[in-house]
Amino acid sequence: MQVSTATADYGAFSHLQSKTQSFEFIPNGNFNGDSFNLSITDAYNKTWSFAFDLNIVTDTVANLVFESTERSIKLKWDPKSGSTGYNVYRSMTWNGDFVKQNSHPFHSSAYTDLGLDAMQAYCYGVTFLDASGNESPMARVKAWTSLPLAAGWPVSIPDGLGFPWSTAPNVADVDGDGKQEVFLTAGSGDGTGSYGSVLGFNHLAEELYDIDHNPTTVSGFANPGISMTCSPAIGDIDNDGIMEVVVATRDNLNYNHKILVYENSDTDHNGIPDLTWEHVLDYKNFNGVVLADLDDNGTLEIIAPNQGRKIENGSVHDTTYLEVFNASGTYYYPKNTIWVRDPRNKDKKAVTMPVIPTPAHTWITVEYTLPECCDNADFELASITGVKVMTATLDGNKGSKTLDLKGLTGGVYLYTVHCGNHNYNGKVVVTK
Repeated sequence: MQVSTATADYGAFSHLQSKTQSFEFIPNGNFNGDSFNLSITDAYNKTWSFAFDLNIVTDTVANLVFESTERSIKLKWDPKSGSTGYNVYRSMTWNGDFVKQNSHPFHSSAYTDLGLDAMQAYCYGVTFLDASGNESPMARVKAWTSLPLAAGWPVSIPDGLGFPWSTAPNVADVDGDGKQEVFLTAGSGDGTGSYGSVLGFNHLAEELYDIDHNPTTVSGFANPGISMTCSPAIGDIDNDGIMEVVVATRDNLNYNHKILVYENSDTDHNGIPDLTWEHVLDYKNFNGVVLADLDDNGTLEIIAPNQGRKIENGSVHDTTYLEVFNASGTYYYPKNTIWVRDPRNKDKKAVTMPVIPTPAHTWITVEYTLPECCDNADFELASITGVKVMTATLDGNKGSKTLDLKGLTGGVYLYTVHCGNHNYNGKVVVTK
């Protein structure tokens, strides 16, 4: 093997090893910019000659970036014009020893490092070789393996199911497989659209139910067609070992306001979760419901803030109150207390209106504290269909009134207390 320039002959170099496909030599001195000729002669006196330059390369590869998975890092950079190959080096620290990862230069402007440790940072350097094989300085990047990724995420929600921009997801292991499922609701956002859905996915972003029978689309966990703007509540409300998903609707367009309770089961084999029960609310629900075992009996009650509205004499009157339901959907009044207030008089003391007992049998006692502006009030009791069955006067700002129910049949009755220009509403359950 001979190396020479136009003016000097550097003589023969002993080869590094026999049957080699590559070799390297380090000449003494500064030959930057010099042109060389490499002559190689084999054992049979066949000679090959190559011209090369010993240039100092100052440029580097550009736009070195990375992508990662749990066990791999992929490096990418812009292809370098005139390059004859690339080398990749790796170190555990930015200023540590960088070890070359490839045995021979490769020509692709991307490199994938496999079999790495999870959640570990690595430092990489990439060089390129010019036409004479001179290596450039390293372009460096700090990269790291990612958290475990699950296929399927992110999920794109079709417009027809509604928009989940006003709700937060809720998670629970509803199928008992030890992994959390993700639930959220969707609707029109402002409550004016007649569309909405409950969405449910497993940890791999797969739908729990394929209600449109098309595995390539997202169709929702349940699709009642009513807008929802609050997060779902999840729990085994009836303590039967099967989780329920409880949602509340907000439909400003059709005034279709409900509490819907879905069970994570399909007993009728129609491909959708069972709707256990639903309850029509007087007015819209903005914030959803809360599940809790209020009476420590092993089942969960559904607590729902509700807003009532009535129009009288051309004026709109709003009242807000807290409704509580048993796991079966019936009303829950363990202490027989209904709290109401008039939002138009926020500076006034809230009105308390306990009705004792409820469920009632032969009598009820209305214990009342009226706003300071009211010295008396009219009490009206009506059937669920609006037929007035009883009237009474509540004398004084504070007191109690016992009313005889012997002439009434069993059922749910609605009461209204008229106090000046204000009206307060509640419910009484009568059993016979």
